[in-house]
Amino acid sequence: MKTFDMNSPTTRQLRMAALAVLMAATLAACGGNDDPAPTPAPAPPPAAAIPESATASVAGLIAFVSSLLGTPESTAEPLVVGDITLPTSDTTEPNASL
Repeated sequence: MKTFDMNSPTTRQLRMAALAVLMAATLAACGGNDDPAPTPAPAPPPAAAIPESATASVAGLIAFVSSLLGTPESTAEPLVVGDITLPTSDTTEPNASL
């Protein structure tokens, strides 16, 4: 009786051919799609700048920050901070309302 040899050259060739067919079928399944291209998002509105009054005095800064606290985050314009220096004071008392 003849036994089946898993390492014979014919068996190896058959396995390699089956692997090649499987790889070709896998690559063929990775073709393009027919979905339309997504529409690009609209350009964001220009960013708002911090007003001059917010950098002139501590009171102006507090008034500006207070006005920002009432604006919902989803509708607020982004702020351009850049390299501004916020005002400080050694004599102004802290504002507990913030």
